[in-house]
Amino acid sequence: MVVMIGTNAFTIFFNLLAVLNPLAVAAIYTSMIDGKTPAQLKAITIQFTIATAIIMLVSLWFGQAFLNIFGLNVPSFECAGGAILIIVGIRLILPKSNKDDMDSASGNVGNSIAIVPLAIPLCAGPGVIAILIATGAEYPTFSQHLLLTGLSVLLAIICGIILYFAPRIARKLGSTGMKTISRVMGLIITAIGFNILSKGFLGLFPGLH
Repeated sequence: MVVMIGTNAFTIFFNLLAVLNPLAVAAIYTSMIDGKTPAQLKAITIQFTIATAIIMLVSLWFGQAFLNIFGLNVPSFECAGGAILIIVGIRLILPKSNKDDMDSASGNVGNSIAIVPLAIPLCAGPGVIAILIATGAEYPTFSQHLLLTGLSVLLAIICGIILYFAPRIARKLGSTGMKTISRVMGLIITAIGFNILSKGFLGLFPGLH
């Protein structure tokens, strides 16, 4: 079994990387960092990386037990994650109010975006959680979980590195370019949110198919 997961490690790695989609998360991130200082951006990147790793590891080691204890399932996570994405997307599309601008300028928003929505549900969302729970069940031994732990940590670091360099690209685009990206990404996020939400509903109510 240990040898088996070794031969499938690359497949598991790239499947998770595709679902994590760090490039898309980085694009969304650049549309949410207006007014933040370099120190705040560094803190966000670090917190995002740690949060993503923790979410993945908790899903791997305790995901199924957590769902069983609370009587939850993956479709319920998809519904909750989709709803959060819809709210985030709409807020990016609509113009900011004066109060929002003041909060951003004063730093009241802080580093909150590092965990929600960047780490979850944008990066380590329901899809990643579901894959890790299923993979953990397929490879249940301690040594196999250790290998999967290494893959998860490596993936979180890769996502963090991509996020770290994203603002440099954003600065080259300028204010107008960033505002345009913000609106477009807001629309995309909203669409993704509805897609995840509908998938969750179909999972909860299979008779709707």
